[in-house]
Amino acid sequence: MIMRYPSFAFLIFLGVLFTACNKPPEKPRVIITTDIQVCCGDPDDIQSLCHVLWYADELDIRAIIPEKFGRGEEPGGITAAERVLENYRKDYQDTTNNFKDMGFPEPGYFFNEALQTNRDSAIQRIISEAQAKDNRPLYILAWGNMNILKDALIKEPEIAESIRVLSIGTNLRAPSDGGDGVLPNWNGPGRNRIYGDPLFDDLWWIENDWGYNGMFYGLEYPDEGGRPVKGRPVEIMKELADKAGHLGDHLMEVVSEDRVKWAWYFRAGDTPTVLYMIDPENNFDDPSYGSWAGIFQQPFPETRPNYWTNVTGESGFDYADPVESWNKADSAIRESYRHLLEEREEMYGKLINKVEKIYGK
Repeated sequence: MIMRYPSFAFLIFLGVLFTACNKPPEKPRVIITTDIQVCCGDPDDIQSLCHVLWYADELDIRAIIPEKFGRGEEPGGITAAERVLENYRKDYQDTTNNFKDMGFPEPGYFFNEALQTNRDSAIQRIISEAQAKDNRPLYILAWGNMNILKDALIKEPEIAESIRVLSIGTNLRAPSDGGDGVLPNWNGPGRNRIYGDPLFDDLWWIENDWGYNGMFYGLEYPDEGGRPVKGRPVEIMKELADKAGHLGDHLMEVVSEDRVKWAWYFRAGDTPTVLYMIDPENNFDDPSYGSWAGIFQQPFPETRPNYWTNVTGESGFDYADPVESWNKADSAIRESYRHLLEEREEMYGKLINKVEKIYGK
């Protein structure tokens, strides 16, 4: 009997086919909701907004919604977003850079169309984009309390069928932050209203409760309560500041010592939502496949068939009964960011390659 093996060309074909199946056919549609601030709070929203703009040629960013509407220093969500976009404008208009040749949107698009400056228009933008005749899913990257998305869903519940939500830190507070298995994270209010409504039990939703900690791992502190001085997140921040124009400078400026004494590194804690969208090997329809954002599981596959959260590995933590298994939460947190951490160096490398291409360095 003659054993027949597939030809090398056929194996290549299968590889190309598999890769093509993992990728969306067109640029993914994305709306970002963020609790970005000028004066206070966590600078990770600002850094994450800088980061996502380096991929604006690969994503169709339909809206940027600063949930803390208002201008000025306190909290100035619109102002904070505009400052990021102004740095994008400077980089785009610098003819030594390659933004135009690479197909990045003109700055005017972000200032005049994408950026939402009042609550009513933001809610309507989510609804209209979800109702648009477009075969692409609408991804909502929620970097905050989810109140805007909650209001849009309550106003037009049927849009839940057309959106996919990726949220950060919207479930249980970690033990190190006083969590007990009951206390919600700071982003809880809007999230809890959506999660508690049976109308949205089928909502496609990745809730990255703790996995974003992989972005922070490896910092070295000289003394308790001081600023980190070494570690990969510090190194990558400095490299981006050196190579990535005004956006790179802004990335480091917002964690300068006179502004934030504890975050001297590439914090970008909301960036895992973006990593899910830009990982070239990601299977968009299967969060359990694994991506730069991490690996996700379905804790309630029968009652919430499209709901995903961080893997907990062999920790023994039970999402159905977090109070009783809360002594396993620290182990579950480590499991939740392990895959992101394993993939982080590849992601960093691709990011540096991308900014070198953009800025011609």
